[in-house]
Amino acid sequence: MRLFITDKPSTARAIADALPGPAIREEGFIRVGDDAVTWTDGPALELGIDEGSGNTSSLKTSKLIWRADTKPQLRIVKSLLDRATVVVHAGPPSCQGQMWIDDAVRFLRHSGASLRLLMHATDSESIKTGLSQLVPNATFRDSARVARFELEADWLFAWNLTPAVCKRLGIETALRLGRLEWPTLALIAQRDREVEHSAVASYLNNELTLETEDGPIALTIYPPACELGVWDSAEVQGLDAKLSGLEFATVKVSETVQTEPPPQPFSLATFQAAANSRYRWSAAKSLELARSLYDTKNQLVTFPVTDSRYLRPEQAADALRIARHIVEHRPFAMLKPLLPLLAPQPTVYDAQASKRNDPSDVFERHALVPTVRPADFRRLTPDQQNAWLLIAEQFLMSLLPSYEIAVTTVSFSLGESGKGGVLEAIGEVSLNQSKSWRALAPCTYRALPLIQDGARLRCLGHRIVEHQARKFHFTEETLIERMSRCGEPVIGNAETRTEVIESLKRSGCVIVREGMIISTEQGRAILEQVSHNVTDRDVVSKWGKRIQLLSTQSVDEAAVSALKQELEEEVMAEVVFVHI
Repeated sequence: MRLFITDKPSTARAIADALPGPAIREEGFIRVGDDAVTWTDGPALELGIDEGSGNTSSLKTSKLIWRADTKPQLRIVKSLLDRATVVVHAGPPSCQGQMWIDDAVRFLRHSGASLRLLMHATDSESIKTGLSQLVPNATFRDSARVARFELEADWLFAWNLTPAVCKRLGIETALRLGRLEWPTLALIAQRDREVEHSAVASYLNNELTLETEDGPIALTIYPPACELGVWDSAEVQGLDAKLSGLEFATVKVSETVQTEPPPQPFSLATFQAAANSRYRWSAAKSLELARSLYDTKNQLVTFPVTDSRYLRPEQAADALRIARHIVEHRPFAMLKPLLPLLAPQPTVYDAQASKRNDPSDVFERHALVPTVRPADFRRLTPDQQNAWLLIAEQFLMSLLPSYEIAVTTVSFSLGESGKGGVLEAIGEVSLNQSKSWRALAPCTYRALPLIQDGARLRCLGHRIVEHQARKFHFTEETLIERMSRCGEPVIGNAETRTEVIESLKRSGCVIVREGMIISTEQGRAILEQVSHNVTDRDVVSKWGKRIQLLSTQSVDEAAVSALKQELEEEVMAEVVFVHI
């Protein structure tokens, strides 16, 4: 008997429906011919205090224990395991999903043959594709080790460092800040201090107005910034002196065509950012809606917990099929004439690009996109409709042609080779907005008057213009973008960032005010008690990369134990630091 084990009954039903033969519902599982499909009711185990660890460092350490509410179902899973010839892991395609089922099977003392069913969507076609491509589960077991280590690391911080800080500050509420909450809170507090101490940054530039047959145009020069928000006013004054008394200016005119490639489909972070910008949804609400669309009840989008914005090459075959049912919805009806222009773009369907995007992701998860199943809005809430429309819009844009803009630049140089400065005016004209991805994200542009290269234009005047650039608190959109920004130390991953933000809200370390996330007095006071090793993004990012290395099969248990001991020593050092 093949035994499929997944995390919840609804997914079990979807798998059973995709298997050949009639499905018979029995207590705690579904029988389909010689196969059985069962579930664990979510994560079957959780971390608890390890009272018998023998730890002499006074740290509280953890151990895996059964969740009391899952025991009845797990007895059924155990009885099925005893009769199974092959076990098929059918949990979510993520490190956490891998851990949930692996831990349950291991604790139920089963060590027989095991395969892995990967479902990147829960519609029937996706599940059948996964069933035809079962792979050895051993390929993914090390990714479960990553999730387990991250869970244990969070537990160490939450049950040791946070209580020490709260005791020092006399905070009676039991806060539980994990490993990633600390650098995120520090990032928010740093931005808040910047806003408070420099709410408005002023800078100057020069503006020269020239006369043309079709009206005046203004050429502007922006002097270089000495540092963020600070401009060299002496240089601006010097340029102003050079412009004094100028009667005519001989301009240079250049024309180019610029191309904007279509945007990539969403990752979870970019979907959450777009949803926050458009609908002011929290990261948690966006994730909840995406999961509800992925769930077997709807089966309308692919697995949402992903950091990738690429699609696998084999998905290109379904792209136009998906696009055709998307444009049946009223917001996209104007795109029906553009269906012949839709085509998978090479930068999106790049087999190597997906691996470069996240080399540690053994599941090779792809971007968040609609499935081949048409959306029936009668079965969706208004928020679910908006979430699906947002994902569908981004997917359609990724298939449309690049956007082309004719750019005209009129410039005037002060001194030879522009050494005294170059003033410019830029005009743009859309060449194909209605037949490109910009049809879904239109822009307005200002064209310049028709001016010949080398024209000598009369100067109507010049002036120094003061501008103000405000700094703002983080919104959930900008915070998630900063936490996941490429080229900088990242905080967490698609599976953890939302929970980190929600944890900080629950702890009272941050509040949300008019859509902005702001650190509280309690949050800042907590930060002052710990060293930079806890809050520095570089340090935390390096730890994250070391933990991710546990997903490679070349890492043995001795190395895992050594890394765990090193982390415990680091937490212990921080606890001692707090008490000094």
